[in-house]
Amino acid sequence: MSEAPQTRAQVWRQFWLWVAGVPAVFAAALAVIWLGLWISGGDMVWQAVSSMGTALFWLAAIALLYPLMLWVWVGELRDGLKAAAVWERMSEAERAAALAAVPEKPGRRRKAAGGRA
Repeated sequence: MSEAPQTRAQVWRQFWLWVAGVPAVFAAALAVIWLGLWISGGDMVWQAVSSMGTALFWLAAIALLYPLMLWVWVGELRDGLKAAAVWERMSEAERAAALAAVPEKPGRRRKAAGGRA
């Protein structure tokens, strides 16, 4: 038996975790870099400066890709809300039939009556 789709609240929660979480991690990483520069007074060994440069490079890549990621997240939000709405309109019998029609994931075995796989 497969799992039911996410509820509307779960879909919105997942969306906001990504949309707000990525900028929060981005800002935290910039704060750590700024704090490191502030504590050192700008006199750092070249390895630390190189590591900060690499971190800034990846942060810039994330910042440039964020609009594309936002586009994907909005699409997932729209699809998740549609699936949740369809699921909520189904009767219990239709839900049971829909769950029974979905094949199990490979590698998953059902537990026997004794509790062993």
